[in-house]
Amino acid sequence: MTARFARCTLCGTEQPSSPTLPFFEDCGPGSRDASRCAHDGYLESAHRISPRPHHLRHLCDHYEPRGDCGVDQFYCGCQGWE
Repeated sequence: MTARFARCTLCGTEQPSSPTLPFFEDCGPGSRDASRCAHDGYLESAHRISPRPHHLRHLCDHYEPRGDCGVDQFYCGCQGWE
């Protein structure tokens, strides 16, 4: 089994995945990120709202989960901490 990695969302630096990384986000199977729609990035619950309010009218017509994106996300501090 290959170890999972997390990538900095700003510079792309990779570290072994760990919930102790700053601003860590799990993007693996079953995570909130993996359950977002592959077409518009919204959760399945937003696709079920009917009629759709004005701010959700751009949602696609068929929800399809993204699934595991292969790496998790975190922030390495490359742009400072302030």
